[in-house]
Amino acid sequence: MNNHPEVRPERRIAAGDPEFSVRLASIDDLVRLTSEARAAGLSATWSSAEALLRQVHPGPKAILCPLFRNGGRQADPESFRCHVWFVGKADEQGRASLLDVTRSSLDRLPEVVDPVRLKKVVRVLMDGLPLSALE
Repeated sequence: MNNHPEVRPERRIAAGDPEFSVRLASIDDLVRLTSEARAAGLSATWSSAEALLRQVHPGPKAILCPLFRNGGRQADPESFRCHVWFVGKADEQGRASLLDVTRSSLDRLPEVVDPVRLKKVVRVLMDGLPLSALE
């Protein structure tokens, strides 16, 4: 008899995987996602909501893309390690970070599916255009 809980393996998410998506998040969403991640015991989070509010510009939306499906016990909430691109509050420059997000939280964020908006996301990431170009 196996007394060990079933474990989900960590897996890199490729562009063709159903989990791959491009999501947009407001600063309020980022605060909520950070709080949910900390409550779920996930490790890639801001150190606190206050730190997030000091670092992230409140205006433009942040871009989130799942990079890995986090491994862990089957009983744990399914989660993803996401790249987060945001505008820094102090200097209004683009910044990147990692944030663990549960599947249910990720699914609640608006997904960018329109080809024109997706091209804008690519231009923001490649050319350093301001995130406000997505609005």
